Amino acid sequence: MVLQDRLRRALHEPETLVLIAGYSFSDKHLNELLFDAASRRERSEFLVFCHSNIPEALAKHASTTPNLQVASGREAILGGLRGEWETPKDPLGSLWVDDQFGLRDFSNLATHLARSATQEPEGEALLRELVEKAVAKRKVEGSTRDDA
Repeated sequence: MVLQDRLRRALHEPETLVLIAGYSFSDKHLNELLFDAASRRERSEFLVFCHSNIPEALAKHASTTPNLQVASGREAILGGLRGEWETPKDPLGSLWVDDQFGLRDFSNLATHLARSATQEPEGEALLRELVEKAVAKRKVEGSTRDDA
């Protein structure tokens, strides 16, 4: 119950991106939480990746809730419209596997998200420099205290 309350609060944050993968939509209580949040938070986006067929309960809500996007291997419901994928002529790596949308597979989705994450080497270098300075300063302060 506590976890459901935490999920409910998280889903009702304004302008949230919610990625759902590996969930079968067979739990009516969780479905209610997700569908309610999607319908109430129009500026949030809910992206569902289905490994196999799109469950009917999900399809029903996705067809009337434009911010609830659903993708499976062979079809998708985007902006309330259901249709089949067309395999691109020049598919990208894990996005298309065996003529199916590849992000339906959790490992492909995780790999894609990891590659898509913005890495800021300049920010990391700056942070490292600040930490090194702070450590050096503490060492100096510690040695002057020991001398006193």
